[in-house]
Amino acid sequence: MTGTNEPSDRFGGIPRLYRENPMLLTLSIIMFTNMMGFGMIVPVIPLYGRTFEVSSAMVGLLVTSFGVARLIFNIPAGRLADRIGRRKLLIGGPLISACGASLAFLSPDFWLLMGALSIQGVGSAVYATAAMTTLADISTEENRGRMMSLHQGSLLLGTSFGPSIGGFIGGSFGLEAVFLAAVIMYLLVAILASVRVTETLDRSAAGSSRRRGTSGSAVAISLLMNISFLAVALVSMMVFFTRTGSRATIVPLRGAEDLMMSATMIGALLTVAAVLNVLALPLAGWGIDRFGRKNMIVPSTIISGVGVALMAFAPNVPLLFVGIAIYGAGTGVAGPAPAAYVADLAKGQNYGATLGLFRSMSDGGFVLGPILLGWFADLRGFSFALYVNAVLIIAAGLLFAFFAKEERGSGEPVERNDSRDTPRQNE
Repeated sequence: MTGTNEPSDRFGGIPRLYRENPMLLTLSIIMFTNMMGFGMIVPVIPLYGRTFEVSSAMVGLLVTSFGVARLIFNIPAGRLADRIGRRKLLIGGPLISACGASLAFLSPDFWLLMGALSIQGVGSAVYATAAMTTLADISTEENRGRMMSLHQGSLLLGTSFGPSIGGFIGGSFGLEAVFLAAVIMYLLVAILASVRVTETLDRSAAGSSRRRGTSGSAVAISLLMNISFLAVALVSMMVFFTRTGSRATIVPLRGAEDLMMSATMIGALLTVAAVLNVLALPLAGWGIDRFGRKNMIVPSTIISGVGVALMAFAPNVPLLFVGIAIYGAGTGVAGPAPAAYVADLAKGQNYGATLGLFRSMSDGGFVLGPILLGWFADLRGFSFALYVNAVLIIAAGLLFAFFAKEERGSGEPVERNDSRDTPRQNE
């Protein structure tokens, strides 16, 4: 049993978690490396797309192709994780992404480049769904929030460092070189996964679920009829919607055009959000496990919305920085908490199918955010778009508060099931 009353646990008990769960450390390193590879290409995609002399709308379509592919393939990836195991997908996902990055490096035209980015999106769906499913396997209700938070932290660190490295490589060696560097990163991830990852799928439980007819479509139908699942999926969708729509699209535009901020200042602004995200994660993980998922999801979602509203209102740069700091702290909790809640909902079975559907619904926000908020900005301005986003994310938090139920007790440790903490060797 984990001693939740130990002082160190108030800061997440991170060293002990890594000592007790070697697979967690491996997954964190792999996620950091994988997301750094993806982050490297993010600033290059629009610039590289422009070299094919296409319109801004076509460049937007190019950027969206990655997210659309991920949205579509999350569910099949989850079902595969339940059927053939997690380890194969943790190795195969980065290899698929490496193929996509190689094709992008060699692309002679725009449409082949779009296909290449879509392939990378498929690889991302396969890997990320398998990684989250593996975390659900090796975690317990007692430590799941902290483990999900550490996983989220690895993701954020990778995506934070990646763009800077990609920008340097692109500026020094040409835009195409970034895709070649990403290939190397993806291959390193695949090699590390093949050496360090062991299979965590409980095949007897998976077989039992299939015999009861609870796999595949039956799981999806059951979840789509579960009000708690729909409510938490809406929260996660709005977190993604805000991340890509407001933070990555509207806020930089408002800073540049309304407040006359330089590119350097906008970069610093976005860095503040990322830093607050990471700083909030250890304490957030402890709170998620100590006080319950729902008790952390509701206030963190509302705090995130308040931050977005403040960014909409901000008449000057300092207040914009305050708004994005509040937003960053809120999403530091609102990011990992829903994943822990969904893993609790699965109750130890069909983790792949459950988390695959959850990820697809979340990625709906990833795709829709820039499009819808961009449209609102064209209609009424950047502040109006941010206000709309603030209302939507706060509404999602309130709906979750009213309709979702806590799937585990809060405040008291849950008995540890040691049989679920020991990864099984791949057969």
